[in-house]
Amino acid sequence: MINSNKVYGVRFLIFGLLINLFTGLFVSVAGQNSHSIRDALELSFKNDKQLIIARQGVNIQKEIITEARSGANPSFSGLLSTKRDWAFDMESSSDNVSGSVLGSYTIYDSLLTQNKIKLELLTLKVLQSDLKQLEQTILFSTINAFLNVQRDKKFVELSEGNVTVLGKKFQEVIDRFDLGEVTRTDVAQAESALASAKANLTARIGSLNVSRELYYSRTGVYPTKILNLKKIPTLPKTQASAISKAVLKSPKIISGFRKLEKARLMLALAKSNKGPKVQLRSTLSSGYAEGSGDFNSARLAIEATFPIFNGALDSKVRQAASSLTLESVRLDRLKRAVAETVAVSWSDLSVARSTIEARRRQVDASEIAYNGIVVEEKLGARTTFDVINAEQDLLEARNQLATAERDEIAAVYSVLAAMGKLDSTTLNLRISESEISEKNTGEQIKQLSPMQKLYNLIKKRY
Repeated sequence: MINSNKVYGVRFLIFGLLINLFTGLFVSVAGQNSHSIRDALELSFKNDKQLIIARQGVNIQKEIITEARSGANPSFSGLLSTKRDWAFDMESSSDNVSGSVLGSYTIYDSLLTQNKIKLELLTLKVLQSDLKQLEQTILFSTINAFLNVQRDKKFVELSEGNVTVLGKKFQEVIDRFDLGEVTRTDVAQAESALASAKANLTARIGSLNVSRELYYSRTGVYPTKILNLKKIPTLPKTQASAISKAVLKSPKIISGFRKLEKARLMLALAKSNKGPKVQLRSTLSSGYAEGSGDFNSARLAIEATFPIFNGALDSKVRQAASSLTLESVRLDRLKRAVAETVAVSWSDLSVARSTIEARRRQVDASEIAYNGIVVEEKLGARTTFDVINAEQDLLEARNQLATAERDEIAAVYSVLAAMGKLDSTTLNLRISESEISEKNTGEQIKQLSPMQKLYNLIKKRY
């Protein structure tokens, strides 16, 4: 007869205290943050380093546009010089001091400057589309991190309950063994099941810690309480409707269209380099020369240049034409890829919802079976092993239900991401206007100076 029931009871108590201590320490380190999924997305949207870098890239491109536009304006520079000349044969020297203002203005450059401005504006639009796509990728990663913490926390709670139930069952089997009602085999089975449940709980806690770390990487904070979702975003009624909206609104598609336009403009720019260019140059000088005294001069010149033969320019035109064809093919492929992603995500959502219904029925049936087997075991119709198996079946059914519920929510957001709708507006994030707006980039391409307008008027009339 075993007289170690008190020893097992003490061991179980110590294990429980260690688990509570471990989780308590983790909570104290994590902080006291209660987060909804909206809170997590807002933190990720504002603090993610990849997004910060991409936004700065957009700002840099805006300054490049300003620089490109300056090429359409006159430029002026000043030149100051002082010098001394020595004539050794005459044993004399002379000093000269002068100042000049140099001016230049492009009258005509075969639309080269205008095409450069358009190119930089299109580059900005591509960067903005890529930023929108990156935002959706980061937000979807944050959603997955949030849902993983929520699921793993549920797993830990279920495993803790499993350890408690099996611990009580183990103590009950020991007491019954002392009374001679069960065999040593029953005790060993109960002890094995309890040890397995404790190992499973430790593994679940480890998985939860990993999920919390990934959550921290996305948001910059550790959560101690994850709030349940109150509302899931609505989706189109049919898969076809979702695909049609994705093809029109997805940042990937928009970026592809803009890259195609950029390639078309690169071809026009390459052709512009082969055209003539006319510049107006002026020089206004004033100074003093020893021997001749003060002097003032002015110079105004119109210079025209045009390439006669340059094989590199022809090569660049052919290269730009090939790039245009390449971007067109890429866009067609991208449309198919986006449609495929929507279809797959829609299918995953349908599977998840069907699975939830099946898992709920499984949990209900497992609970009925477990309660029935417990009663039958007390009447002698079932063994301890049957009760342990029923408890494990119930635990597994609950775990699978938690997984299915997590997968359903993830699938909803996956469809939104595939459609290009996983943005701050759809998610109702509390983000300041400066963080989400694409400021006016100056859609007026033709920033022509008065001289350019006069030249265009003369060209039209004559």
